[in-house]
Amino acid sequence: MSVACAESWARMPSRRSVVSVTGFPPMRLETRSLAGRLVLSLSLLLAVFWTIAVGLSIHVMRAEFDEVFDSALQETTERLASLVVDDYFRRDAGTGPNQVAALDPGATDEYLTYQVRDAYGRVLLHSHNIGTEPYPAPLKPGFWSGNERRIFTIATVSDTTRDGSNLEPIVLQGLPTEIAAIPGSVNTLLGRLKLALQAERDLAANSAHELRTPLAGALAQMELLADQLTAPDDRSRSDRVLGALRRLSLMLEKLLQLSRADAGIGVSSTPVDLLALVKLLVESFQRSHQTSTIQLRTPPGPATLLRAVDPDAFAIAFNNLLENAARYGTAGQPITVAISADGRFTVTNPVSVLLDPDLDVYRARFRRGQTSKPGSGLGLAIVDKLMAQMDGTMILRTVKLSGERTGFECELSLPPTNQ
Repeated sequence: MSVACAESWARMPSRRSVVSVTGFPPMRLETRSLAGRLVLSLSLLLAVFWTIAVGLSIHVMRAEFDEVFDSALQETTERLASLVVDDYFRRDAGTGPNQVAALDPGATDEYLTYQVRDAYGRVLLHSHNIGTEPYPAPLKPGFWSGNERRIFTIATVSDTTRDGSNLEPIVLQGLPTEIAAIPGSVNTLLGRLKLALQAERDLAANSAHELRTPLAGALAQMELLADQLTAPDDRSRSDRVLGALRRLSLMLEKLLQLSRADAGIGVSSTPVDLLALVKLLVESFQRSHQTSTIQLRTPPGPATLLRAVDPDAFAIAFNNLLENAARYGTAGQPITVAISADGRFTVTNPVSVLLDPDLDVYRARFRRGQTSKPGSGLGLAIVDKLMAQMDGTMILRTVKLSGERTGFECELSLPPTNQ
């Protein structure tokens, strides 16, 4: 860079100095308009505040709409409850839940469904657009949300769900004198009925106990005798006798289990790890049934599943499910046992026979499917009674398996210990 300086005196009245600088060309500075900056800032602030205002408006409107919808759902439930319960008591008592027929079968977009459940969670009556599987909502009055549903529960029949299994006396306090004799007579009848049922249970239990020892001896002697017979006719007769004795032994065992179930052994105050118990029961069943294959699927995460149930009662119920699957399932096909972290135990087996469209009929005593295989018809009835005592539910369903096969599935569900 060079700097040159010059002065001129001839043509300027005053002394002036000129400085000339040579070098790089000067940089050009870009200027912004203050108005543009203000417009941009105000636009951004307006967009932010507008977004916040829209979000708050949506939140407030959603809360208001939810309140309106909840109020409508609650009012509909309260109006519908008396009609539905009255309709249930007018129907014939059956072994499974009743379904209310649709007034307009061709209608669509029917979003309102309802179920009537007892104190154990079993579905007694349901609308035509919902299945027999109970709602996941707990049996507590009030609102519940989950599984893309909003459910409102209300207690009916004076806040009880008293059914035919409750034979306790009716409270007589506060009744007028004129009608006090009627509940007193009902209490007398309930007492006599309770004694009759207890005598029936005692007779079945005592008879089964008394017959087990001589029957086991007769079965052992017959097995020894069958091994000594060589003639085909004699061997055929001995096999038929052995089959009859084994069926009788199985019937006695189920009668003992039924008597224990009727005695109410399901509840326990001490929590039990059902995950470890199921693993033990599966291993024991697999050893005693070498021809059956069981696939056990346990949940990831915690290694325990605590429930306040009696371990002997749960073992009876679960073994009955395994025996039912091994006896009536397709030969050579595995039995699947799945356990979920929320306390659901599912036993699934493929079947080759035609099942009843209403699977709940198998809950009844001595009710069996279309099969020639030996059985007592008491297994699922025992499971159903024990699950009711444990405040659990038993759900029967038909499922589709791989290869277009049909499967029979039984699910046991037990509520958490803290409920």
